[in-house]
Amino acid sequence: MPFLRRAIIKLGLGKGKRRKAASKKRQWLIPDEREIYESMREQGWGYSDLGKQALVPKSKDISEKLGIAKGSRILFFAGCYGDWANALARDGNRVVYSDVSADMVRGIRSSVKGASFERTRVLEASQWPRRPNEYDWSVSFEPIPLQDEALHLVLMRSLLNKKGAKIIYSRAYLFEIKNYIYKVAKGIAKLYGARSRKKSVEIENIGNRGKRIERVTVITLETNEQARRKAWIDMQVLKAVRSERDKKRSKKIKLNDLLKNERIKRLKLSKEELTESLRRLEALSKLASYSLTVVIQSE
Repeated sequence: MPFLRRAIIKLGLGKGKRRKAASKKRQWLIPDEREIYESMREQGWGYSDLGKQALVPKSKDISEKLGIAKGSRILFFAGCYGDWANALARDGNRVVYSDVSADMVRGIRSSVKGASFERTRVLEASQWPRRPNEYDWSVSFEPIPLQDEALHLVLMRSLLNKKGAKIIYSRAYLFEIKNYIYKVAKGIAKLYGARSRKKSVEIENIGNRGKRIERVTVITLETNEQARRKAWIDMQVLKAVRSERDKKRSKKIKLNDLLKNERIKRLKLSKEELTESLRRLEALSKLASYSLTVVIQSE
């Protein structure tokens, strides 16, 4: 019997075997919203009266071709010379034109195109929209400067809209669409329970080389109530992380400090809901080809 008792203890089947619970700390690498914002703000380009976008679409029926109902309120981000934003506005939509370049926005505001917009604003696209249901769509044509560092945040925020986001690319970007851009949209759709799709459409280009028919790819991210709620939570968590990061002057934040943050308390998030948000944000961060991150550590 002593031998049997020793065997039971050795196998961990009896009371004699006391195991120490492994207290392994968990950490999440999530987007560093502040650093992404600062990186994007450093990018700037000047305005020229002669400047145009690579494709200048004819305004007639452009909304229908892109799958946008006329009368929609649109946040046009990374607006550049505003030709696509102008076409949508002239086709019967309420368009807020935006770009990160203050010089570009000033030029557009004082141009003929500027008169067609509801507003012209200097905005860094990864920070907008800021409220649910403020816009129907976030739209852009070839937002190349955002592509590596910020596109994942831009599309996540677009889930706050009534409808979602549409980004348009010419055939020059077919490789990037297949190997990166559409993968980001699909990844976000999967994370948040939204829908993504891409479609090739013909538009009439009235740019510098005269009128001609061109094919463009329209990538659509469609939101819903569940996706909007998750995006709102994640946006508030990112804001809370940003304030804790500034307060502690560190890129390592403790989970319990986040739980005490006023934004998180207002949302009445449980620890489990907060960790679920952190898991989504970590997965979101991995979708970026160049990811600027901050570390959240469990106690």
